[in-house]
Amino acid sequence: MSDQDQDVDVEKDATVGQKQISGKRRLFVKATAGALPAVLTLKSGAAFALNSAEMCVTKDNGVAVAADPLSLTTSNTDIWVRTEVNVRELRETGTTDPSFLVYQDPIDLSTWRHEDFVVGSVSPAEQRTFSNKFVFGSGLKMVEDSVIPEVEYDILDESMQFILVIMDELGAPVDVGKSVAGVNGLPYVTGSCWASAAPNSPPLV
Repeated sequence: MSDQDQDVDVEKDATVGQKQISGKRRLFVKATAGALPAVLTLKSGAAFALNSAEMCVTKDNGVAVAADPLSLTTSNTDIWVRTEVNVRELRETGTTDPSFLVYQDPIDLSTWRHEDFVVGSVSPAEQRTFSNKFVFGSGLKMVEDSVIPEVEYDILDESMQFILVIMDELGAPVDVGKSVAGVNGLPYVTGSCWASAAPNSPPLV
């Protein structure tokens, strides 16, 4: 065998050896990566976005506690996420008692909630609801649900108004109106937080 042939064989052996080492190194790297604890791995984009939304909702809940935003308003110019609901002004028939507002339940459209209705409350005074009643010779009136004897109310006015949207901890809409304060305060968010928590989704229930 010539010196040149010997040189070629040596180069082949070296190349084969390098490939074997390289292959073992790749296996080692794969095995090591699989053994890494989860805490050292990077967060996915979805997990990071979810965490950001939660932080935004928590922050805005705290702001809402301090600001105590009005549940019903005639405009939508404040920072809080709102939606439109049908609102009526009522007064007990045959009296001069002060009038009050009721708004249409966003899920059960046959039910109207008193303006002081509180979602999640166990107090009967904060769970008052009303329904339509047609009275012959008088037209449409309203009566309070579960009240005996029945009390009729005149409809003084009807309009569309804006009401606060109640959010869960991830920023998804779950109801409207007033709500029992939660761990992080009132479940309301600002428009900027809504855009972060639920992009491409309208603030409606």
